[in-house]
Amino acid sequence: MEKICVAVRVRPLVTEKNSDGTFWKVEDNRISLHKSLGTPISGVSYAFDYVFDQDCRNETVYELLTKDIIHASVEGFNGTAFAYGQTSSGKTFTMNGSENDPGIIHRAVKDIFTKIQMTNDREFLIRVSYMEIYNEEINDLFAVENQKLQIHESLERGIFVAGLREEIVSSAEQVLKLVQSGEVNRHVGATNMNVRSSRSHTIFRMVIESKKSDARSSGEDDAIRVSVLVHIEETKGTLQFASRAKRITNCVQVNEVLITVDAALLKRQKLEIEELRRKLQGSRAEVLEQEILKLRNDMLNYELEREKLSTELEEERKSHKERDQCIREQQMKIDNPNSSVTFSDSDRKSSQVNLYNSMP
Repeated sequence: MEKICVAVRVRPLVTEKNSDGTFWKVEDNRISLHKSLGTPISGVSYAFDYVFDQDCRNETVYELLTKDIIHASVEGFNGTAFAYGQTSSGKTFTMNGSENDPGIIHRAVKDIFTKIQMTNDREFLIRVSYMEIYNEEINDLFAVENQKLQIHESLERGIFVAGLREEIVSSAEQVLKLVQSGEVNRHVGATNMNVRSSRSHTIFRMVIESKKSDARSSGEDDAIRVSVLVHIEETKGTLQFASRAKRITNCVQVNEVLITVDAALLKRQKLEIEELRRKLQGSRAEVLEQEILKLRNDMLNYELEREKLSTELEEERKSHKERDQCIREQQMKIDNPNSSVTFSDSDRKSSQVNLYNSMP
């Protein structure tokens, strides 16, 4: 997919008629505003890749917009499904859906594990996280104690949220249970259009790592594919914003990383996976699965602690630098106590000379 695919979905009216009598009309991939008698209003018409009317189901949205992105993520491509709109416009319903009409996240998770089961020549490791942005603060929806998290950047991980819990998952059911538990921790409130309306932006992130099952025996490069699949809800309320999104271009390439010294983190994870996989072949599968989760969480906690110590060290260095600067300034004042006074006296004498010279 070489470009950003942009679509608009119309939610059903809360009341049967707008107060001014105008209404939105959907025709193929175009949406336009009409007067009460059906006359189109000039200049209020927009065209997109897809326009879904109020009778459209989540299944149609997923099949036309998201399914190809989901399948590509299993092959090593990054992908993003981004739902945005004003409060109560239907973002959460599109992403999460209902029991009768599951949303994009539910369908994507099912599709990913179905495709993984059909891929016999690769081994997979799946990690998921779920966060919300509320009042400009990042909160972990998997761990309510992880609040006000900070964004960091490192050579190994790139840009990441420090302290955000990542769960290793092995089935679609496990992921959906985690998402359901995360939804309980979201900030919600009542509006004129919804009894329960989400009050925060959310990001559900799934990291898919894979490598060839028989790479060593076949003598091929032992490359690991790492793809990131992101589902985002954000409040943006204008069709003009969506129109600008159509002009965004996308750079498509497979995220393959060769195991070298520069990819130390991936190498360490691969060795852990292979070791634990051998152990899981025994009878202590459930106990060892918990051991996997513990090792993963220990690693994340270690990285978080390292980032914390690095931040504290940088703050201490800055404090020392400011203190040294202050000491130098004070020492300069002590060494030259009369410089400012002498300068003032000199200026006063000069002023007096100029005054005498100017008198007749």
